[in-house]
Amino acid sequence: MTWRCVACAALLLPLFAQAKNPFAGRWDLTMKTASETYPDWVEITEDNAATVQLRTGSILPPKDVKAANGKLTITFRSGMEWQLSVSGDQMTGTEQRKGADYASISG
Repeated sequence: MTWRCVACAALLLPLFAQAKNPFAGRWDLTMKTASETYPDWVEITEDNAATVQLRTGSILPPKDVKAANGKLTITFRSGMEWQLSVSGDQMTGTEQRKGADYASISG
């Protein structure tokens, strides 16, 4: 009986050892431009699907979401792009418009 418990534990161990997606969760964000500071939020699933709500209350569906090298890039149909990273429980990044930094992101 004991060997069966050990065998089951050995088979299940990789499931528990997998790293969680550090971006997954609901993030309350502070957007800071040269002239103003305002709230937005983003919700990211384990498989990097994202929902973004702007300060206007509108949901902005992303065109594309990609994770690579510890960074998450969310691209919108308007050409706006968020480049995000996570350290512990803090998300930081930049919002770019037309290839130039527009706002800093923290949350």
